[in-house]
Amino acid sequence: MSEELLACLSANILRHLPDQQTFTGFRDFVMLSLILDCGLRVGELTKLKMNQVDVKESQLLGGIG
Repeated sequence: MSEELLACLSANILRHLPDQQTFTGFRDFVMLSLILDCGLRVGELTKLKMNQVDVKESQLLGGIG
């Protein structure tokens, strides 16, 4: 996709682009959701560890950023 098109897409549309029925599509959906909903930057997302995520409480634990 062109950068102009991506700039016009809403957060809701971006979330629905990955095919959540595949492993990589679900992974991409989760990454987009963390960026859009939590305000994570790409660098923060790539450094995120599983022990910093509380799945049951839907929370990110300290040490981000």
